[in-house]
Parts: sequence; C-alpha cells; structure tokens
Amino acid sequence: MANKTSAHSRSNVFASMVSQLHSQSAQQAQMQKELQTVKHKLEQASKTLMQKEQIIGSLELDLEHMIDQLVKFNYNQVQSTQKSNWHACAVPGLNQEINSHVTA
Repeated sequence: MANKTSAHSRSNVFASMVSQLHSQSAQQAQMQKELQTVKHKLEQASKTLMQKEQIIGSLELDLEHMIDQLVKFNYNQVQSTQKSNWHACAVPGLNQEINSHVTA
C-alpha cells in the first residue's frame, strides 16, 4: 500500500513538473513575442527619428543659405545706396550750374 501511495505521489509530482514546464514554455514564448513586438516598435521609432533628424538638418542648411542671401542682399542695398548718394553729391570747386548737370 505504501508503494502505491509513493508511486501515486511520484506520479503527481511528475505531472506537476510537466505542467509547470509547459506553463513556463508558454510564458517564455509569450515573452519572446512581446520582445519581438518591442524591438519592432523600437526600430520604427528609430527610423522615424532618423528621418526627422534629416529633415531638421536640411532645414538648417536652407536657413543658413537664406541668411547668407539676405546678408548679401543687404550688403548690395547698402552699396547701391552709397553709390547713389555719392553721385548726388556736389563736385567741389565747380559752380552750381555745372553741378546740376553732372548729377542729373
């Protein structure tokens, strides 16, 4: 009788261990699946971030170019204004009638 009880007990322990093993395998498979999902989402986020960084870099270059063009335009405007002012100045030593013909 003790033998039957011991064998039954061992059988229960074995069944319990097999059940735990299956349960752990299922949990491990679920965790693997979740890990793959997280990796995929991370890759997508990384790609999106890289694209946004490229767009920002491109916009920075465009802005630098635009600023350079504005500086050149402003410089040319100042130069043009100074030339106009220089031409409008009276020539020293000449009478007013000649000055009006020179500047006209």
